[in-house]
Amino acid sequence: YNHSISFADAEAVERFIAENGYRKVFERERKRKGGVKRYYLCSAFWDWSIKCDHKFTLIAADGVFVGKTTDGGRPHDHRPIYDGCSNDPAPAAAKMKPESSVDVSEESEQQLQNLIRECS
Repeated sequence: YNHSISFADAEAVERFIAENGYRKVFERERKRKGGVKRYYLCSAFWDWSIKCDHKFTLIAADGVFVGKTTDGGRPHDHRPIYDGCSNDPAPAAAKMKPESSVDVSEESEQQLQNLIRECS
């Protein structure tokens, strides 16, 4: 966790959670120190097409609310990832040369065709 936040009240905590899209995954009672500790994950964690593994913990004890996040206090960047199976364009595809500028030797082309025939 690389960012700490103090909240004025429970409503401020709820607003923060809603604005940042966190979802509670676990809650435990703090036996020695008192209060409750809640664990949250970014709701995009469950979206297979987006990679976001930001976490948030909240400690609530005696009316004091302190949170810690792994996002460094910055907004989450929810860009789609390419899974290699869908028809979505891969981010790397934008950086690749167009087909017309790719130079493929005849020998490489023949090897590719042979592999395709073997796999079919």
